[in-house]
Amino acid sequence: MYNGGTDRAVSVNIGYTINIVIMTVIFIGLISAAGSVIQSERQSVSATEMDVAGNQLAAEVMSVDRLARAGGDETVVQKQVRLPERISDEQYRISITENTIELSPRNDPLSVVVPYRSELPLVNADGETEFELPGGELQLRLTTDATVEVRSV
Repeated sequence: MYNGGTDRAVSVNIGYTINIVIMTVIFIGLISAAGSVIQSERQSVSATEMDVAGNQLAAEVMSVDRLARAGGDETVVQKQVRLPERISDEQYRISITENTIELSPRNDPLSVVVPYRSELPLVNADGETEFELPGGELQLRLTTDATVEVRSV
């Protein structure tokens, strides 16, 4: 016996629902892909900004070293270095060791290492040769014991 064709109406509703589900899955996939591209670009920009700041600090350190060695015993060298307080809207730290300056954001495993050359050792206010400072304005100062003191301003 014939029911009057009610099967066709059910298949249109099912087809419409399947189309909506497929479009939703595609939309979610596109959004998540765009999110990962944006995150990747953000990390790339952060790395570039940290590299620029690290190279700026390394150049200033080498400049103070050259001025101190060229000036003799009575030389007074003091230099302000203006680095950004935040990189990609995040605070960062500067780790200084014997031959390298490392910049890294507080909440990110990303870091940039910049080498430098200085005959005079870099120290913090406590005389330590390996130390960390927050990003921002720094002061480089030649001390009486032939070291370059680095401190936050």
